[in-house]
Amino acid sequence: MSNETAAAPNALSDAALIRAGIGLIQSVALYLLFDSATAKTWPFNNGPLFSALVTVFLFAPLIAVSAMSHLRPRRLIGWTLTVAVIGAALGWHNFMRDPSWVGGGAHFELFLLYLMAFGFSVFIAHCLIVAGSVDRRFVATYATYFDISWKHGVQLTLAAAFIVALWLLLVLGAGLFNLIGLGLFLSIIKQGWFLAPVATLAVTCALHITDARAGIVRSLQTLGCNLLSWLLPLMALICAIFLLSLAFTGLEPLWNTWKASNILLVAAASLVLLINAAYQDGPRVEKNDKARVIALPLGVAILVASVSLVPLAGLAAYGISLRVNQYGWSPDRVIAAAGAGVIACYAIGYAFATARWKAQFHPIEATNVAIAVIAIVVLIGLLTPIADPARISVASQIARLNSGTISPEDFDYAFLRFDAGRYGKEALQELAERDPTSIVATRAHNALTAQSRYKNKLIQGRPEPMEEQRMVATAADRREQIKVTYPSGASLPQTFLDQDWSKYVYSVPTCLLNVGATPCEAVIVDLNNDAVPEIMLLPPHSYGWTVFGEIGGRWHYRGGFVSSCRGTNDAIAAGRFEIIAPVYGDIKIGDRRLHLEREEEACGTP
Repeated sequence: MSNETAAAPNALSDAALIRAGIGLIQSVALYLLFDSATAKTWPFNNGPLFSALVTVFLFAPLIAVSAMSHLRPRRLIGWTLTVAVIGAALGWHNFMRDPSWVGGGAHFELFLLYLMAFGFSVFIAHCLIVAGSVDRRFVATYATYFDISWKHGVQLTLAAAFIVALWLLLVLGAGLFNLIGLGLFLSIIKQGWFLAPVATLAVTCALHITDARAGIVRSLQTLGCNLLSWLLPLMALICAIFLLSLAFTGLEPLWNTWKASNILLVAAASLVLLINAAYQDGPRVEKNDKARVIALPLGVAILVASVSLVPLAGLAAYGISLRVNQYGWSPDRVIAAAGAGVIACYAIGYAFATARWKAQFHPIEATNVAIAVIAIVVLIGLLTPIADPARISVASQIARLNSGTISPEDFDYAFLRFDAGRYGKEALQELAERDPTSIVATRAHNALTAQSRYKNKLIQGRPEPMEEQRMVATAADRREQIKVTYPSGASLPQTFLDQDWSKYVYSVPTCLLNVGATPCEAVIVDLNNDAVPEIMLLPPHSYGWTVFGEIGGRWHYRGGFVSSCRGTNDAIAAGRFEIIAPVYGDIKIGDRRLHLEREEEACGTP
């Protein structure tokens, strides 16, 4: 329990009024920002200022509302201003690193990810500061850290649930009015001037009520921790069995999924959460001089889970390193590596705690406090040029191009243009200023002038005016990008190469569409015994072959063969297969035929 004292009723009333005023100011500010974004007027048309203001008015008022009953006025104002200043600086930088986010789409999603990362770092720092203020110490006791952080987590969860319930009631009310032909209520609740104040005041109200009823919140916090703690034995058992299974399956199936590191990191993070739910504020002496100890089943689960964290973190880091060695850094890999670093710190600290299992895993407390600080540093680093994922990725990819690790034809110029912010555009500008006759300069120039990664394809040879650029690959481009592996010496029909595939953009490999796409493998074989061969294409990193058949001089998509069995694609590419009749026939209804989609049979030696 923290050292909070119950506030007097008039103090609660004063706090409620102050919080309501802060919420009202926040709601007006957010509505004005939302309205400017809708109308595309100032400050929205001043991107850096808009990004900074959104960050400030989204987080600074929440900090003031949440900390009001914990921090003295002077410290409260100082901490709120600190969040505002840092938020403004990071918001300004977030726009300057990628000025295209105001256009919406994927760039706006990155802006939302930035807000989430900044919010998470502020949450951690806020818990550390409030806990220190409650204990009136620079470093609070672990029990206070635990109490404050989990209490704020429960408060935010309840506030989110309150907003959802409020919105559902408003929608229900609009439905009732619609039953009698009154649609005014529905039109009102859709307006920004209504949504902004209702949402912000609802959050403010929820935070105030949960703060005034701290005993109820702590009861929910205790109940939630106890429920989660008994999930730890199950998760620990699952991870232990998984790690033991790797001794029999090997690591190759793991890496073939192309998402192993992310899943491993999520599993490790889940273990960390459940370990803390079981450990709670640690063993201690109660007021009645009785020692509080961790139950034996939970102690064993903490031991197994802590030991499992080490190989999980190691495998995740190894998987990331494999991809980096193969393809260089990308923003996703930088973020995953940062997460793996934090998880590795937990693994090391908790592994040390297992050596003190007789002392009830006491080192967990110091580990959690230290990693809270580390997490803040990592998040701020990712949000600044220090460890900006786009900056690191661009430097990595340019280094791979300059060293010859990747050829100019296979280099991803579109990534620099559309996914790497200003760092990518600056790198493209430098590449475009190289020898004008080089492929690198040509494609960099085309990437810089492209307005969309889909509508303006990168082309080979001399740059052409935008209105004259080819939208898809030519027959010559396709011939270079598609390698016929079987039968040996065969070549693709000219009709297949000449066909305009742009209308089939959602069902054909990019090697048929884009100039400079990663090459495909092709197999030419008669699959239906009609003396007219079909063409099978295997895109890179794909589990299946795409099949095309010719009818009346035109080629059409016919389906595909998909298999996750090891060696299947290599066997097909080499011609080590035979055409056999289907086990089950088709069902014909008029002119339509229904095929039985069979589950893949057990893998054998191809």
